[in-house]
Amino acid sequence: RAEHTNQIYTMLQHFRNMGQVGEQSYWDYLPSASLKWTPTAKMNVRLSYYRSINRPGFYEIVPYQILGEEYQEKGNPNLKRARIDNLDLRWEWFPSKTEQILVGVFYKYLKDPIEQVFVTSDGKIGAGTDAYYMPDNLGNAKNMGFEIDVIKYIRHFGVKANYTYTHSRITTSKREYQEGSAEYKTGVTQTRPLVNQAPHTANLSLLYKDGTHNSPPRLQAPNSLSSRHSRMPTSGTRQCSVWTSAPRSSSKTASRYSSRQTTYSTQSARDI
Repeated sequence: RAEHTNQIYTMLQHFRNMGQVGEQSYWDYLPSASLKWTPTAKMNVRLSYYRSINRPGFYEIVPYQILGEEYQEKGNPNLKRARIDNLDLRWEWFPSKTEQILVGVFYKYLKDPIEQVFVTSDGKIGAGTDAYYMPDNLGNAKNMGFEIDVIKYIRHFGVKANYTYTHSRITTSKREYQEGSAEYKTGVTQTRPLVNQAPHTANLSLLYKDGTHNSPPRLQAPNSLSSRHSRMPTSGTRQCSVWTSAPRSSSKTASRYSSRQTTYSTQSARDI
């Protein structure tokens, strides 16, 4: 599979040192392969590999500027798309036509993942408009983990439960001050999870089945609950340390590289 992307923007407002017209144009080649083994009529084992991409949005690449009381917010016209190599192994069991138990493990190698970061223009801790907040590519990352998905019915009512554990790691630069000095060390790195990547994700839905023996059942989810725990809201880079509060737009990255909660260009999200 091959995809061509061409994003063009024209700004009516002019910002200093930034052009009013910009374009990102590129090709991506996205191979995929899958194997399926069926040991019984109600059981499958699947192994799949696919390459996917996560494009930056227009709001992220347009070089706008918003002045705030504590920081500036900027777009990044040099932002790259993230390219992801995905490997999945999943066991599937279908006790009945409307019930299932799925257990899987996954591994993702992310090249240039997009994260929200604070940056200072002069290499020092920013104050006021000196610090600005923007999307950026900080390096390569790895996500791995497992997922369990269950659908169970008792007569017409059922429950769908899903749990995903994600172990996420990326190594980036970090500011660390010398002891008893305002000077900071050079070449210091940190290994951390991706910004807004929750290690634990759980979803619970209540289902109702309305069907007869002569017609297929219809599944409805009138109510659902979801939970995500222990996310890092935003990160510092370019001589900044990790910050512990996030500006308003950082929630966009909350599930950007989750197991199957994000729809990538090569396939739809299978288990939302």
